[in-house]
Amino acid sequence: MDAQAARRARQKTIQADLAYAYTDEEASPPEWLDLLDTARDATRDIKDSVQYETARFVAEPDIRRALAQRERFDAQVRERIERVNVQIRRLNLIAPNSRFHRGTLDADEILKPLFRAERPKSVSN
Repeated sequence: MDAQAARRARQKTIQADLAYAYTDEEASPPEWLDLLDTARDATRDIKDSVQYETARFVAEPDIRRALAQRERFDAQVRERIERVNVQIRRLNLIAPNSRFHRGTLDADEILKPLFRAERPKSVSN
């Protein structure tokens, strides 16, 4: 089949005006597009929450409370990252072109700022 003809056929399958869409496929974006948006938003949310939690860790005066909170947050974020990685793997399987593929998230790399943050030194008399 001609590549241009195939491209035109794909363009016609998604109707611009939803009033003329007869089937669900014509009215809905493909699943991989939803996965791409979801993975992008989830990645941004995870990175923002790590920045926020790092600032909280540094600002907390009680080190025991700060360490306990950091461990709880670490477990929660690793679980969220695993869920996002499942979505990314699914995206990479069904995306029509390799330019839409995404790399999975590395939990250690994302959490590095939290574990390398320097707390202010307390001044003792």
